[in-house]
Amino acid sequence: MKNSVQRKINELKTLTNDPSNELIEALSSIDDTTFNSNTSVRTLLEEKELSELNRFIEQFSQLTTTIDRVFTTIDLLDKSCDQMLTKLSIGQKGVDEVLDMTTSLYIQQEKQRNQLTKIHSFIEEYYLSEEDFACLEKGDIDDKFFDAFSHLEASQERTSNALLTQKSRSLTDALTALNAAKERAYGRIHGWFHANSHIFNRLQPTIPSSFNKCLTIIKSKPILYGFVCSEIGQVRSSVIGPAFLNALTSPTADSRPLEETASADPLAFSSNVFAWIHQTAATEATFLATVLKEDQNSPNIQKTLDDAFESVCRPLDSRVSQAIRGLVRPADCFQMANICSYFFSKISDICGITSPVAKTTKNLVDMSSKTFRQAISESTDVIKSSVRPSQSAFHEALKIMKFVTSQHEQSSLSISFDVSSLIDNYAAQLHTTVVSMKENLPFQATYLYELSNLAKDANLKCSNDIEKDKDKVVAQIIDIEVSEFLRRCRSTELINLFTSPQQKPLSTVAGGEENLVRNTVKRLENALIGTGKLQTPLCDELSNNELKKLAKEEVSKKLVNAYKILFDSVMDARNGYLNGGTIFKYTPEHIKESISV
Repeated sequence: MKNSVQRKINELKTLTNDPSNELIEALSSIDDTTFNSNTSVRTLLEEKELSELNRFIEQFSQLTTTIDRVFTTIDLLDKSCDQMLTKLSIGQKGVDEVLDMTTSLYIQQEKQRNQLTKIHSFIEEYYLSEEDFACLEKGDIDDKFFDAFSHLEASQERTSNALLTQKSRSLTDALTALNAAKERAYGRIHGWFHANSHIFNRLQPTIPSSFNKCLTIIKSKPILYGFVCSEIGQVRSSVIGPAFLNALTSPTADSRPLEETASADPLAFSSNVFAWIHQTAATEATFLATVLKEDQNSPNIQKTLDDAFESVCRPLDSRVSQAIRGLVRPADCFQMANICSYFFSKISDICGITSPVAKTTKNLVDMSSKTFRQAISESTDVIKSSVRPSQSAFHEALKIMKFVTSQHEQSSLSISFDVSSLIDNYAAQLHTTVVSMKENLPFQATYLYELSNLAKDANLKCSNDIEKDKDKVVAQIIDIEVSEFLRRCRSTELINLFTSPQQKPLSTVAGGEENLVRNTVKRLENALIGTGKLQTPLCDELSNNELKKLAKEEVSKKLVNAYKILFDSVMDARNGYLNGGTIFKYTPEHIKESISV
């Protein structure tokens, strides 16, 4: 473009020496002859041409200046165009880059949109909504909270199942976040239990529905659930303790205070105290099993009962201990030990053997058992220390034996000590004391007989020794009675003669003459039948009627046997008694029937 303009300008410059068209036509019409013939015309024309040329040159100089300025401007415009073209070429490249970038951004946007869609789907499936998170983190523990917790558990389950098939960092992070949210929810529920534990501060509380829902959730956290049970137990303790003290000291419309019978009948008082605790514990165990939705013998129920009944331990121990210390008679001590042992077993079954109330009861069992052993020992010492113990002392000792041995098989004291062993020792001491009192055989035989029966019934180890000594003393009494009876009838020598070996007929032996035998038999028959009653003074002193009957029967048998010895010997023809049939008025059978007890 620049070259074309330059060429046109050069053409215009060449025209500066040429005349106008009219001049050219005029000049062309003049030939050389004319020109030469008329010099003046030529001069005029030249001047005119020169003038026109000068005027033209002058005007054209202005045009040239203007054209130069135009050219300069065009030149600048050309440069500007070149610059614009340069910039436009650079801009074209930028546009391409922008287009490429826009396309790339669009692709990335689509990818991000797809990723966001996947993320939203992931969150919906494996995570919680913001609303659920808000319900779990703050606000009341109400139906919205429980619904959110249900959603949380469902999300946890889906996430855990997904992790079983695909290991993903996002799934792991999601599960971690859900677990953390669940732990915080557990903390809020535990706080709710703490804030609402006051609902258990009555004997028969009303349980709200939200309690059961919170309980169902908190059970999956054994540690927190244990804290809840412990707190419930502590609140129940603040109710049961005062209720127990009121039962001890304050009358009601339906009952008198338990302490009213404490001094008059310590056994009944202690039994009533334990019965109150046992009944209350059973009722409380049923209540807690219903509230906590657990088996009555579960560790959580027993732990709660441990805490609930801890407040009754001190008043229980002080009252029953005082009652035990007031007992004197061994039988009462034994009965108290049985009461404590029985309720220890019952309370342990409900509250657990390691519970404070069970331990307190066990201490009372030990205390009453020790008191019983001391009373037994003191009772034996009283008998042994007496020069001649009274029958009442032995009677009381046997009464203790009879009571204890009749109860020990059903007794629950075996969990604290061996009742049979203790009574065996007691019976052995009584046995030794009775055996030492040889100067009063009827007294000795009576108590050995009763002691022997008690020992056999209780299957005591010393029963055989007592039985042997009893038989020995009873046999001694029987022998004394028979010997004394025969001595009074002066029949002893004749019976001894008839029972001793002889080389010749008894009728020919000194002392065995028929007349002597007749007189002896007569005296014996009169003593056996003539008086109408067999005289047995030692047997009559026996205070036990059964033993007395047995002893008299043995005496009768021995006397009948003695009469039979005489009868058989006289009636034996070899002994030479010619009138033997007239010596005896009765047969042994008749004597036996006559003197049978």
